[in-house]
Amino acid sequence: MKVLRNIIISLLTGILWLVVLQYFLGNRYTFADQAAYKGDSLFNPYQRIDKPEWLKGNFHAHCHAWNGITNGHGSAEEVHRAYDSLGYAIHALSNYHEIDTSLHRRPAYIPAYEHGYNIQKTHQQVLGARAIFWNDFIFPQTVHNKQSILAALQRDPQAVIVLNHPSKRQGYTLEDLKVLTGYHCMEVVSAAAKSFEEWDTALSSGKRVYIIGNDDLHNVRTGDRLGRVCTMVYAPTQRQEDILTALKEGRAYAAEIGAGQDPYRVPALLGLKVHADTVSVVLTDTAQAIRVITENGRLWKSFAHCRALSFRADTTHAYYRIEAQFENGTVLYFNPVFYSEGTSPATITASIRPVATWWHRAIGLLILLGWLLLVKRLWGPGSKRGWGRGRLQRSE
Repeated sequence: MKVLRNIIISLLTGILWLVVLQYFLGNRYTFADQAAYKGDSLFNPYQRIDKPEWLKGNFHAHCHAWNGITNGHGSAEEVHRAYDSLGYAIHALSNYHEIDTSLHRRPAYIPAYEHGYNIQKTHQQVLGARAIFWNDFIFPQTVHNKQSILAALQRDPQAVIVLNHPSKRQGYTLEDLKVLTGYHCMEVVSAAAKSFEEWDTALSSGKRVYIIGNDDLHNVRTGDRLGRVCTMVYAPTQRQEDILTALKEGRAYAAEIGAGQDPYRVPALLGLKVHADTVSVVLTDTAQAIRVITENGRLWKSFAHCRALSFRADTTHAYYRIEAQFENGTVLYFNPVFYSEGTSPATITASIRPVATWWHRAIGLLILLGWLLLVKRLWGPGSKRGWGRGRLQRSE
């Protein structure tokens, strides 16, 4: 009984420590006011694009790792060969807390890993990673937990931080996305989940967040998710630095690839220009339908059977993003043009609340101290209580 007692006490102490660590010992944040984009000019991430030299990429795929503990099947070589065969210039492996280096000699090599081992799949993608951040919060995370993780991941200035599949298990709620900062992109389209409501919520709250689309491949041998989604990146070269900069600056778009689509001829953006208040779009192929989306995902305008269009924007809407759907099922999703004060949009950040942080830490330490005193009193050396002792004494 004593051994069982010690095991249970140790287990309860460990769980209590994790709970206190997550909910009391971490930083508390002040978040900026939720405000839509505003300004007197439209910021266009595609303005400098003059020719359609797009790099087709996938940044989220898994292979066999950690001796099979994590969800990944097939080797790294198999994954890379599969994406090469489909015309992908960029294909990063993003195993959980592991950086694959098998393509490190390629110009377009992107070191990456997926961060997170928690109950609600609140996961982040770290692209351009130079080291792994191991810490995470296991239990359902508060918005302060999530902000703390993003702040830690952003300490590497080179890295691109992506929120992975935010709608999955509500890893990121709509309320979270109204205030969270410290990330660059969101995986809005994947074979695992679509997160347009989450993206539009962040955009409508004034967050400059750009789109990424990925397969989220876990089994290259069955290929059930292979080649279904991609991110098209506009970079001057295939160097890692240029690709990461393009993602941070929004010079990319996501493509959901239709079943009948030639993987080497995915429709592309020829140009998206802003002149004064006029937005003009030109595609390589005729789209069955083109939709213009504004705040909170509302459809503002639609166009049928065209490859070029223009419309006049006005300040009654904070941003405009465009979707182009083709007859074979392929859909392109572009980053928004949005109103901004000046040519460089402001960056919104959250700040630590020192007083609230230390108050919570004090409460957490008192909880731990109280637990230790309770354990010592009930089951420590010299205590008069023990499991089964009361019953034994009464029987005597």
